[in-house]
Amino acid sequence: MSNVIPISEKIEQSLTNQTTITFEHPLNETIRLCLLLEQLFQQAQADIQLVNTTTQANHAMDTLIKIMHVVDRPDLKGKLSKCLSQQAIALSQLENNPNVDQEKLGKLLQEMDQIADQLHAQHNKFGTLLKDNPILKVIAQYASSPGGVAYFNTPLYLLWLQKPHKEKQQSLQTWLGTFSLIHRTIDILLRIIRSNQMMQQHEAQKHFFQTNLATSPVTQLIRVQLPINANVWPEISVGRHRLAIYFKPGESNNSEVDAALIFSLACCF
Repeated sequence: MSNVIPISEKIEQSLTNQTTITFEHPLNETIRLCLLLEQLFQQAQADIQLVNTTTQANHAMDTLIKIMHVVDRPDLKGKLSKCLSQQAIALSQLENNPNVDQEKLGKLLQEMDQIADQLHAQHNKFGTLLKDNPILKVIAQYASSPGGVAYFNTPLYLLWLQKPHKEKQQSLQTWLGTFSLIHRTIDILLRIIRSNQMMQQHEAQKHFFQTNLATSPVTQLIRVQLPINANVWPEISVGRHRLAIYFKPGESNNSEVDAALIFSLACCF
């Protein structure tokens, strides 16, 4: 299997053609990490395509270092494995459902089993191999310093930046490829969780909405979809059994909004 991760469709899609925007709010640490890593992987994939200038190469390297920092936690594999197992159990209950495409379900469960086996075989923390890379090691050392990496204390990195852009691109692709397993894991988890609940249309009076949350199965991700031209964003508050959403204006505006707002909501588990 190639270590090169293909460009995500989300990166290829032109944002200017979108008429709606989807806001997501994680309700546990595992989903929070998945969303964060998904964003970083998408950014890294886009960055690597543009390393013609020093500024672009710096940006790509910065994103890679952020990924290394996020995955450098001993409990990450356990969290992902547990979440994957929970989703597999829930999906396996659909195997005798006549309304479910059994062929697609079988392929999905098989893919999840393969990923689970690979996670079990992963004995080290994600990204351990990159810690010994001399370039990445010195950059990671100074990345958290005020102002970030400076060329005067990372001469090896400055030398690397002078390489042809194709060579830099290949190095970045190879380094990013070491995270292919965790990338596949969060991709399939988020794909399943996002699809287990359809968006339902609701109306917010005076830009406020409140509803009950199901206690079983436990909600893990709140998704709110709005038309971009509404120019509002959701401030989401979640209690043990209740969900409240305050829709705030995009610009500084403290005046109360009386008009009803139509939006779509999915509480995914």
